[in-house]
Amino acid sequence: MKLMTLDLIVADEVKCMIEDGTLSIGDKLPSERELCEHFNVQRLTLRSGLQMLEEEGLIYSIPRNGYYVANNRIQKSADNIVSTTSEIQTSNHKMETKIIKFVEREIDKYLYSEMKLPLGTRLYEIKRLRIIDDKPVSMDYSFIPKYTTPNLDKFNLENRSLYEILESEYGIILKKSIQNIIVVRAEENYCTDLGLTTEDHVVLQSGIVYDQNGELVEFSETYSRIGAFEYVTC
Repeated sequence: MKLMTLDLIVADEVKCMIEDGTLSIGDKLPSERELCEHFNVQRLTLRSGLQMLEEEGLIYSIPRNGYYVANNRIQKSADNIVSTTSEIQTSNHKMETKIIKFVEREIDKYLYSEMKLPLGTRLYEIKRLRIIDDKPVSMDYSFIPKYTTPNLDKFNLENRSLYEILESEYGIILKKSIQNIIVVRAEENYCTDLGLTTEDHVVLQSGIVYDQNGELVEFSETYSRIGAFEYVTC
């Protein structure tokens, strides 16, 4: 039998307020002082309970403003080939994509170990920040062989899905995907953009996508805030 600590009780009570309609999507939660008085708990206990709800994706915080009831979490495929852009667009969320980096480079030893392409192979490296409902939630890294997609850098990936471009502009049919999902410690190279520190954890979804001929199309790594997505399988 699991012991119900005070922070768990706080999280459960606030969750009930959301589920019974007392608090609706977009509503601001009462202040920390009001919640502490309501539940008769210390502020650290309250924050621990609210952090649990943040990790579940039920609420989100805005620094120096407060906590708000979140929209329903976006379902993200853990095994099918579905673009993140289309997954977000089909949900009831506002999305923005910012290109942080789009360069041509040579494959290095790490990418060689993942992609199994010859050293010296030219790649496009694309780094994209996903912003959902005005909150940065994930950083996507895509590595695509240049020989399969010449002049890919002429397309605007802030307004179009990468997979849609591969299919419509290059005739590439995405056929097979091998994905891996783990929780890791956040890294400095994207912490600032996601509003995190290196003490935080993120969900890392990495994988390879192949085309109809069994040729590698993309190696990707996506680092997402805990609770931003609900990972589903078919």
